[in-house]
Amino acid sequence: MKRGFLYLLSMILLVVASPGAQAENDYLQWQMFGGNPQHTNYSGLEFFTSHLKRLWTFSLDEHIFRYARRISVWSSSAVSAKIGQDTFIFIGSYTHHLYCINARDGKEAWRFTTGAAINSAPLFTWVKDKPLVIVASTDRIIYCLDAKSGEKLWNYPIYPWTFTVFEAVSSSPFVVEIEGLQCVVFAVWYADRRPLRNLQQGEVLCLDALTGKKIWGRPLSSSFLFSPAFVRINGNPLIFITSSDGNIYCLSAWDGNLIWKFTSSIPVTSSPLLARLEDKSVVLFGTFFGLIFCLNAENGELLWKYKVRMQVSSIGAAAKIGKRDLVFVSSYDRSLYALDLLTGQCLWSYPTKQHISASPIIVKMEGKARVIFPSLDNKIYALDAETGEPLWTYPLGRRLWAYETRGETLWPSPIAVSSNDKSLLIVPWYDGKVYAFAE
Repeated sequence: MKRGFLYLLSMILLVVASPGAQAENDYLQWQMFGGNPQHTNYSGLEFFTSHLKRLWTFSLDEHIFRYARRISVWSSSAVSAKIGQDTFIFIGSYTHHLYCINARDGKEAWRFTTGAAINSAPLFTWVKDKPLVIVASTDRIIYCLDAKSGEKLWNYPIYPWTFTVFEAVSSSPFVVEIEGLQCVVFAVWYADRRPLRNLQQGEVLCLDALTGKKIWGRPLSSSFLFSPAFVRINGNPLIFITSSDGNIYCLSAWDGNLIWKFTSSIPVTSSPLLARLEDKSVVLFGTFFGLIFCLNAENGELLWKYKVRMQVSSIGAAAKIGKRDLVFVSSYDRSLYALDLLTGQCLWSYPTKQHISASPIIVKMEGKARVIFPSLDNKIYALDAETGEPLWTYPLGRRLWAYETRGETLWPSPIAVSSNDKSLLIVPWYDGKVYAFAE
């Protein structure tokens, strides 16, 4: 299979961030939110046709508890890993379960039940040759499980239960090596409404991936925090995290100390995306009023901004397409945009019939880059990444809910994985099912 240079570069960064990973199995998988610590949503897998066929369907637990703000309908985004001879899909659900699904046939391998919904994507990693899956639940606990069996190895309570406590809003975690220690980094918002001890706290936490012991914590805001991204710049390990208070923060991964902060003066509604542009790293994020910001990741300097018509809640996808570095961004204005990463110029846009709030991904089909994304018009699309020409679309089921809280409901994104030398497109959908597509 052909593999894109940018994906190999991002996976080199991933291996640097987590050298305990089994790289020979991992570079064809999607082990964390965004595909890598930079959230580029780029896969090196190649499909030899643009017209994929449904391989299997997995139905999640259909018990409906209640509609809630910020729920994922019906699941979190998925991650994947190869363990032994098989590839497994790990996905959280609103029904409190973390599922492990065999990618070959869509059969459930195991499930683990938490105390509340799982909205954020889990993380797969290897620590001392042990396959681990780590997930944050809205029950204010982060869990570490044996990826083979689903057995709980440790858990870390973020905030103790009381009659006045809210469910947490947790991000997707990533793993990084700090002074020889494999560490899990994630963000969480928690609140307690007791009259004399009212609390609303957004915090970044760093835990030992093997034991769950807290290494450091950094309170940042009383607002929601989004899934952090990671990159090394001049040898310095840096964490980038956005907040709904309108700020993006750059922290040192060593101790959580603040390196710089940029204030957009607009509520931020997406996680950050990191990309390499010429001789520097850049960080991008979207906002409630449709402004997309691109900053120099080293110092927070504004490079450009671009305005779409409505809210941007996905982190987008980035890759070198032809001779240009591009970033793809979806919006609640129903369109997907291709922007020049150097200038912020819009090269093309593609309209659908409903909001697009999940992240697109980039894969190769028939030797060319394609961008794949879901829309709330009940379809998944594949476009030519260079021109925006539509190549493939597939209708899927309707939402379990007849409504959503715009800007508050979380929608899962597709991923690309390898299973038994076959490239698969895994699509968690809001009809309560997970779909696998193949050539």
